[in-house]
Amino acid sequence: MELDRKIFTDQFTSVAACVPSRTTKDVIKNVLLSVQGETATLTATDGELHMQSAFACPPSKPMRTLIPAARVIQIVRELDLETLELDVSDGKVILKCGGSTFALGVEDHTNFPPVMTFDDDSYFEIDGHAIRRAIKRTIFSTDVEITRYALGGIQIQISDSSALFVSTDSRRLSLCPCPCTRVNNPTCVDAVVPVKAMKLVESSHGEKVHMACRENSIAFRIGDVSISSQLVQGRFPDHRKVMPDLDAITRRVTLPVSATASIVRQASVISTTESRGIDLNFTADTLTAMSDATDIGSARASMPISLQGEPMMITLDGKYVADFLKVLSGEASIEMALIASDERALITAGDYQHVIMPWAWQRQLELAGI
Repeated sequence: MELDRKIFTDQFTSVAACVPSRTTKDVIKNVLLSVQGETATLTATDGELHMQSAFACPPSKPMRTLIPAARVIQIVRELDLETLELDVSDGKVILKCGGSTFALGVEDHTNFPPVMTFDDDSYFEIDGHAIRRAIKRTIFSTDVEITRYALGGIQIQISDSSALFVSTDSRRLSLCPCPCTRVNNPTCVDAVVPVKAMKLVESSHGEKVHMACRENSIAFRIGDVSISSQLVQGRFPDHRKVMPDLDAITRRVTLPVSATASIVRQASVISTTESRGIDLNFTADTLTAMSDATDIGSARASMPISLQGEPMMITLDGKYVADFLKVLSGEASIEMALIASDERALITAGDYQHVIMPWAWQRQLELAGI
């Protein structure tokens, strides 16, 4: 069977992202290839996350075989001709490209586990650009260390025609809404989706994303790609209890993203793992970012502002401030709303909201091992 090398490489690499890097089940280290008529389908799973992608191919005889994921990715990245030949013979997958031939032993495809796919008639439809933006603006706030399992994903809450994406690692909180459309009256969603599944959705291309939630799983369809995943179990915090009391806010200031990111980076140069906090000193007309680390030195960078309210200084984690600013356009502006130096800060960019705990709170949690 002849395949377009670039199309196959792109499709295979995308699906292989679902293959686990560590597993005791050797069979799921492979990608399942199924060919029927003029359609080839690639399927991968790690046991809880499943991905399937279909693409057009020349008319071929039916084929079903496992393909070693890691080895084939290495091979196709070294090839540069337009056409790739793939066949199965004597229990081996044969790959040919120009003068190169690779024969790889494969396992019995009948041992590959069944996977969940998107076959729902009732679902939510979300604009592809909107959901990718919502994921980008929340995924960095998840608990990558998985100290609390329930925080290792993005919470999706849907009611009526709006989806709210929420993430937290207990030290910061991100909320990003995006519009959605109900198709055939699906039930409302309140689910926590694992980070790995969200990354696959974010990296998939397509103008529309269809999403269906089941009792313990969720499924997405983006064009010819299907992604299904078990949900994260456990109690996810109520974001409404984390948000600052808007009536208590006494200071507001509008800041350009590019200039703010610059002074935060400059102040963060003088920092250590144990002391990532930077002082943000707000006066009527100036914001100064400062850091001071024993045996290293100090840094100070300023920019003009127009503060509404009394002067104040707050110490925040420089990395957390930088993470938030990275997902925004440099030409955009943010509003920072402050209550007091020992209270959480609320930063907004349009309908996108981000809360950061003051450094003293965060450091106490770290010292307590939380």
